[in-house]
Amino acid sequence: MIQAYSKLPGVGRKTAERYAFTTLNWDEEWINEFITSLSSIKDGIKRCEVCGNLSEGDKCEFCMNDTRNHNVICVVQSPKDIAAIESMQEYNGVYHVLNGLINIQKGILPENLNIQSLVNRINDDIRGSELLRHGSYIEGETTDFSIFTKVIRWKN
Repeated sequence: MIQAYSKLPGVGRKTAERYAFTTLNWDEEWINEFITSLSSIKDGIKRCEVCGNLSEGDKCEFCMNDTRNHNVICVVQSPKDIAAIESMQEYNGVYHVLNGLINIQKGILPENLNIQSLVNRINDDIRGSELLRHGSYIEGETTDFSIFTKVIRWKN
């Protein structure tokens, strides 16, 4: 169990030991719930058909929510970014998950990302200025430029 926990990102040996001993103290009901949730990850979690976020159904909670502003799209690198933005409770638009950033050295090209479906979502009601910038480092700048050029091509 310690070895399994230590494979998680940011978890060292001491933390893995603490997790393992904590798990040993769980009651059977909680252990079964934990096992069930782990088992359902591969079969129960998929990508939202609209934005690419993680979802249990065809659409994620944000794309299905009629109270959110669907004319504002926040483009993020991963579903983890959505969790960070949502924790601030300031944003009421929808999201689009790229599933990475362009990195030519690693062989990640625009066609490997969820960019074309973003271009397909954008219409005249979408405020392009609301698209999230991906940073001043080369991968972020390259990704932003690729999105921008595809949107401009689509608009013309």
